[in-house]
Amino acid sequence: MKTIAVVLVAVVFGLQVTEHGTEKKTVLPYRAESSAYVLQGKDAWTYVTENRSFRFAEVLGDQGNYEAVLLLEETYHNERTDGMEGMRGNATVKAWTLERGRQRELRWTLRENGNEGAVQDRFFRVTAWGCCDVPVVHSYYNVLTGKNCTSPILICLRLGEMEMVRRHRGT
Repeated sequence: MKTIAVVLVAVVFGLQVTEHGTEKKTVLPYRAESSAYVLQGKDAWTYVTENRSFRFAEVLGDQGNYEAVLLLEETYHNERTDGMEGMRGNATVKAWTLERGRQRELRWTLRENGNEGAVQDRFFRVTAWGCCDVPVVHSYYNVLTGKNCTSPILICLRLGEMEMVRRHRGT
C-alpha cells in the first residue's frame, strides 16, 4: 500500500525524468492566426480565407547531413467571387533558422501567386490552382536560400497523359 501511495504522489506532483542528465526546456511558442470572412459586393460576394501556419523542416545538404533546421511560417490568402471562375491566391513564406541557445533568425521570405505550398525534398513548392482551361502552376524555391529555382512549370493533363511544359516568366 505504501508503494502505491509513493507512485501516486510522484505522478500527482509531476516528478520529471531527464534523459542522460539533460533538462528539457520549452521556449516561447510561435503563434499564427487564420481568418475567414465575406466581402459583400453590390453584385457578388467574395469569400476570403487567410490561413497561417507553421511547420518545421530539417533540410539535408549534398553530403546527406542536416544542413539546417528551419521554421517555416506560411500564409495563404485565397479569394473566390460568386460568378467568377477560379480562386485568386497569394502565398507568403518566411523561413527562420533555428539554432540551440539562440533566437530564431529570419533567413528568407518569398511571395508568389499561389494557393498552397509544401516542402518537397530541398525545395519549397508553391502551387497556383488551375481552373477550366487554366492549368495548375508550380513554382519551386530552394528551401535553404528562398531563391526561385525554375520558371513556373505547367502541368497539363491531356488524354490521360501528364505533360510538363516549361513556361518563361513574362510570356
